[in-house]
Amino acid sequence: MAKHGEYGSYTDPDKPYYSSADRYNDWLYGGVAPREEETKKKGSSSGSSKKSSGTSDGAYQAMIDAMNAIYAQQQAAAAEAERKQREAAQQAYDRGMQALDGAYGAVSQSAKSNYDTALNTLQANYDASAGKISAEAGDSLQQAYINYMMSKRDLAQQLSAQGLSGGASESAAASVYNTYGTNRNAIVRDRAQNLADLLVQFDSSKSSALQAYNDRMAELEAKRLQYRTELENELANLVTSAATRNYEAQFGISNDYLSQLLALQKSMLG
Repeated sequence: MAKHGEYGSYTDPDKPYYSSADRYNDWLYGGVAPREEETKKKGSSSGSSKKSSGTSDGAYQAMIDAMNAIYAQQQAAAAEAERKQREAAQQAYDRGMQALDGAYGAVSQSAKSNYDTALNTLQANYDASAGKISAEAGDSLQQAYINYMMSKRDLAQQLSAQGLSGGASESAAASVYNTYGTNRNAIVRDRAQNLADLLVQFDSSKSSALQAYNDRMAELEAKRLQYRTELENELANLVTSAATRNYEAQFGISNDYLSQLLALQKSMLG
C-alpha cells in the first residue's frame, strides 16, 4: 500500500506513473489507496507504458461515465416517483374536499329549508289561531249586542205593561246596559288574553325551531371539521410517506453506486 505522496498527489499529477485512477483514488481515499502501477523497470519503453495507461484510463472513465448516467437516471426516477405520489395524494385530497364541501352544502341547505318550512308552518298556525280567536270574539260581541238589544226591547214592553216610567224605568234600563257592558268587556278581555297566550306559544315555537336549526348546523360543522382534519392528516401522511420512500430509494441507490464504484476500482487496480 503506497503512502500519500509516494507516487505523487492530486496537486502534483506530473510525477511518473500517476494515472487518472490514481488521482481519483487520492481524492477518494486521501492518498492511501493502492496505485495503478507501483514500479516501472528502467529501460522499458515509455511509449508502450503511455499507450497502456491511456487505454486503461479511457476504459475506466467510460465505465465511470456509464455508472454516473445510470446513477442519475435512478435518482431522477426516485424523485419522479415521489412527485407522482405527492400529486396523487393532493388530487385525492382535493377530490375529498370537493365532495365534503358539496355534501355539507347540500345538507346545510336542507337544514335551512326545513327551518324555513317550520317557521312558515308556525306562522300559518298562528295566523289561523289568531283569526279564529278574533272571529269567535267578534261573534260573541255581536251576540252580546243582540242580547242587549232584545233585553232592552223586552224591558220597554214590560215597563209599559206595568205602567212603570221615570226613575224605575231608567234604573232597569241602566241595569240591562251594565249587563251588556260587563259581557262585552269580558269577551274583549278573553280575546286579548287568548291572543297574548297564542303569541307567547308562537314565539316559543319559533325559538325552539331556531335552536333546533342552530344545533343541526353546529353538528354539521363539527362533522365537516372532523372530516377535513382526517383528509388533511391523510394528505400529510401520504406526502411524508412519499418523501420517506424517495429518501430510502436515494440512499439505496447511493449505496449501490458506491459499492459498484469500489468494485470497479478494485478491478482496475488489482
